[in-house]
Amino acid sequence: MRFVMISMLVVLFASPCAAEPLTPVQQLTLDQTRDRFAAAMQERDYGILVEVIPPKLVNHIAASAGVTEAELHVALTQVLVQTMNDVTFTKMDMVTEGLEASSLEHDGEAYVWGFAPTYIEMIYAGQNFEVDEYTLVLLEAGVWYLIRTSEAEKIAMLRSIYPFFNDVVFP
Repeated sequence: MRFVMISMLVVLFASPCAAEPLTPVQQLTLDQTRDRFAAAMQERDYGILVEVIPPKLVNHIAASAGVTEAELHVALTQVLVQTMNDVTFTKMDMVTEGLEASSLEHDGEAYVWGFAPTYIEMIYAGQNFEVDEYTLVLLEAGVWYLIRTSEAEKIAMLRSIYPFFNDVVFP
């Protein structure tokens, strides 16, 4: 019985954070980031799409590739141009209204994060495609970032950069 009580206390107090509604300012700035991202997708403004990647993630990828962050930004933009120019987005819906988010402090920095249901319809090579997934929304240093987490490699990379994600189950 004592073991069960101790285990319950550990789970209760060791969890890094509890989900709660965003503040009005957080909600407003997240919605603005989402809208800017959706407009960039429609307008094929691939430079903006690269800007929603957190700087720590960009730094990690650049260091791993042996390039500068500026060189990586150019390379990612070029890849997006090559791969996405033949894609037509017919619908993009990232639900951020009423988002429950977690907040914590790690290494002296405050973070807020949550998972926004995301639905995208697109046409490529004359075929319709639908993507129904979650986007990790991360507030870091006052800026919202949007991260697809449907690939195991990206989740592993996020966990190496942001260890507070180690115990998080990604949808």
